[in-house]
Amino acid sequence: MSLLDLLPLQVKTLIETAQGNTSPITERSLEHDEKQRIADAILAARSYRQSLLDLKEDNFLKDWQQTEYKRYFPNENAVKLFKAGGGTVNYDDYYNAGQGSSDWNMLPYGGIRNTLGQFRYTTDKNGNVNVTDRYDFFGDTIERLPRSVSNTKRYEPMSNIQKALTLAKETVYLPEVGFDPILGARSFPSRFGNAFVGDRGRNLNITLPSTYYRTNPTEDELYRTRIDLIK
Repeated sequence: MSLLDLLPLQVKTLIETAQGNTSPITERSLEHDEKQRIADAILAARSYRQSLLDLKEDNFLKDWQQTEYKRYFPNENAVKLFKAGGGTVNYDDYYNAGQGSSDWNMLPYGGIRNTLGQFRYTTDKNGNVNVTDRYDFFGDTIERLPRSVSNTKRYEPMSNIQKALTLAKETVYLPEVGFDPILGARSFPSRFGNAFVGDRGRNLNITLPSTYYRTNPTEDELYRTRIDLIK
């Protein structure tokens, strides 16, 4: 066991990748609890999206839900993909799965959110879920962070020392924003990833066997989600 193994998943993965580790992140890279959190996030995503489909079929969507529906189902192919067991997970789904909303969450329940971020998944004929995406920080950003700052390419001509000095300076004073240490602190993980990882990331190829992980909601879970949506 190395010292990195003692760090939270999100910190360990970021440091390993910044150091040049390009090996794929697979189910073997994760503990059981971490894989369970992936399954929980997919379950929350599928419960929400299925409820939108059901409300659409019943002609019961509110105006804001119409916008949400178009976001997840912009065309019939998106509906077919979902019904075939595929789809996406975003940060709202992590929140709905009880995995927090902070990029600075270093507790175990925030590990998957702050490592995988948004991802795509499919389900094979045996019911196993496959997460295939990319771990990188190319153009990564947060709310209110100027695009000129979150532009990964700005860091490419810099040495590591220059990158570190830029990150430290902009934690206090951001271009186009000015003095804002709160935004500087909130955006530090994103800016660090842009500077030291960028597009030199790692593939995600994670399989969750259906015998151990449930990702489809029960009728009771769908009922409770629908009740929340029609309040």
